[in-house]
Amino acid sequence: MQPQSGNRYDITIKDLFADETQELINYFGHLEAKVVGDLKIEFPQVETRVSDLVMRAESQQGPVAIHLEFQSRNDDEMPYRMLRYALEIHRTYHLPVYQMVIYFGQWQMNMTSQLAYHLGDRNLLDYRYHLIDVGNITYEELKNSPHQRLLSLLPVADREKRQKGGKEFLRRCVEDIISSDLR
Repeated sequence: MQPQSGNRYDITIKDLFADETQELINYFGHLEAKVVGDLKIEFPQVETRVSDLVMRAESQQGPVAIHLEFQSRNDDEMPYRMLRYALEIHRTYHLPVYQMVIYFGQWQMNMTSQLAYHLGDRNLLDYRYHLIDVGNITYEELKNSPHQRLLSLLPVADREKRQKGGKEFLRRCVEDIISSDLR
């Protein structure tokens, strides 16, 4: 069975950045933390779900598990999926979990980053995670970032310029990546 198109892109991005997790955390996160190792987690149920990237890090608040999830399409189920991941990571490693979903889809992001309800004073849920839309990051902002390894995200940044510029936009991305210090 072929993976869905969105899933194939998510896996490609996951593979592309598997060795650059510190750069992703530094650029997108609002948490000072140094990655000290990978954490692996699978989610057994009727289907097996594997999170994209989970690392152990040291933050100012102490040890933490950082979970990065890559998403190429809007998914109304994302908060439920992320909550499942957070619970499994916490249950397995007994660490607080800092989560980021990095969305790089063609269309404007319209996912929510939280689940919340209150049923009286004893039953409540207030769950949130960090949701980043790479398409809202300007080309110049990403290009001039000190995190040069993230230049490979240029073709999915700046959604407005990308959609207007077409092939010319992609040509500029390639030129800027080639002329960067990544070689």
